Amino acid sequence: PLALREKTDGTHGKVYLRRFRVFIGGFGGPNYGVRWARGKLRYRIDNNPCKLKIEPSSAEWKKFWYSVGRCGLWNWEARYDNEEVCDGTRGEIDIQIGRRIVRSWGSNAYPGGDSLQYSPAFRQFLDAVQELLGGRRFG
Repeated sequence: PLALREKTDGTHGKVYLRRFRVFIGGFGGPNYGVRWARGKLRYRIDNNPCKLKIEPSSAEWKKFWYSVGRCGLWNWEARYDNEEVCDGTRGEIDIQIGRRIVRSWGSNAYPGGDSLQYSPAFRQFLDAVQELLGGRRFG
């Protein structure tokens, strides 16, 4: 597993990336997915069977963890749902690093927002993922 020498879980030792799965998309696409497997990020758009393998540097990971900390990721609720919209955008986040875990799901609703538009916090998270993917589109 990826070992980081960060204080991300409140300790001074190594912390390990245990899970990293993020999806954003919906009816009519496009759909984006990224997951951590065998030491690399696997990036996928729509149902394309080809997955791009990306190995971010330590500096890129450090910048990512800083950005997601600033957008409040670790405090996001488990579910954000706008039941008034049947089709639209949904997102899933399942990340565990050390003892820090976030599992959040949303359908046409976003952390820190009250409209169908991405909230600033959610946009910041998607931008951080996109940057971790070397600038490849995500969301």
